[in-house]
Amino acid sequence: MKLSNSLLALLAALPLMLSAADWPCFNGRRQDNISPDTGLLKEWPAEGPKLLFKFDKCGKGYSSVSVVGDTIYTAGDFEDDCMVIALDSSGKQKWAAPAGGTWNSSYPGTRATPPIDGDNLYIMNALGEINCLNAKDGTVKWTTNVSFKLKGKKGNWGYAESPLVDGNNLLCMVGSAEKLLVAFDKNTGKEVWSTPNSLGDTASYCTPVIVNHKGLRTIITMSQKNVLGIDSKTGSLLWSFPHATKYDVNASTPVYYKGYVYVSSGYGIGNDCYLISDDGKSVAKQWSNTLMDNHHGGLVGLDGYVYGTAERSFLCLELATGKAAWNAKDIGKGSVTYADGMLYTLSERGKLALVEASPSAEKLVSSFQVPAEGSKDPFWAHPVAINGVLYVRHGGNLFAYSVKK
Repeated sequence: MKLSNSLLALLAALPLMLSAADWPCFNGRRQDNISPDTGLLKEWPAEGPKLLFKFDKCGKGYSSVSVVGDTIYTAGDFEDDCMVIALDSSGKQKWAAPAGGTWNSSYPGTRATPPIDGDNLYIMNALGEINCLNAKDGTVKWTTNVSFKLKGKKGNWGYAESPLVDGNNLLCMVGSAEKLLVAFDKNTGKEVWSTPNSLGDTASYCTPVIVNHKGLRTIITMSQKNVLGIDSKTGSLLWSFPHATKYDVNASTPVYYKGYVYVSSGYGIGNDCYLISDDGKSVAKQWSNTLMDNHHGGLVGLDGYVYGTAERSFLCLELATGKAAWNAKDIGKGSVTYADGMLYTLSERGKLALVEASPSAEKLVSSFQVPAEGSKDPFWAHPVAINGVLYVRHGGNLFAYSVKK
């Protein structure tokens, strides 16, 4: 059947619809770093899974990818422009659009991963500029700057949070003297509500997770020195507890499981676990230790256990007690994600490993070395496994590997 030009135009104008096979934002649809993919390889060849494509014009940065339908999105810095880049499923560039200035200080390059919501794409660069772009062609819909307009204060390494869409709101940690977290209208950029900065804190580098705790929808995130529970409707601070590091780096998204809130940060500070009260308005400390000091590589929570890397090892901890189910030294510091019963770990030096997700023992099945392609930057962009493809970003390169059976 041949479609008329008018019908084709109408279809093109429809918003991008999410499916269960999409990864629309940093840490995925539920912000839990768990992919819905199934039917994936349980073992790789010695040289690694098949490389589908390599795109080498990502620019400089540590942004990961979002994937919606047949489009892959990432961001990178090019001289004076932060650029958002959209690719098709074969790795061919669809479009590239500027999104403000670049970060040229310590560890230059982009940090945030752009979330996709319908026809909207959002990106916050390290300077605090937020742009809403059309996800189909990159044209600008609205822009704001939390550093200038709201007097937000960023950390030593710039803003690194990936903004999160929540209903009609876009959430962003501003860290000004008056406002911690701010909800913007996702369609206009106008402020909807803000969390008063009663803690006197500033922004850190953490992307939030939104949970439903006994009927109370709660935003859980970290600021410079604290872990926060925020009412998603009003922005009011429900609870907080201190969690400070030597360099004010709180980066990895907290893990929530049946009322437990688990956080881990680097520099030897270790991890804390708190239990939220039934009414959702207070927390009680359960335990703390220094077994895991996850810098910014992310965490995976599964069935009462949490997996992540420490400074020199890869661990599995029991959430209720903080005890190590296992502590392995053969992978080392890096990032992690989960898909189809397996953990995908990427070390800072580019070793990509496939590990069975089990608390009984560390079962490293396969590993291979991702090529650095001349870049001396650490491998800090988080890997993503979706639609049978494993995406690995390093510097200006995006590698796409086939991991489908």
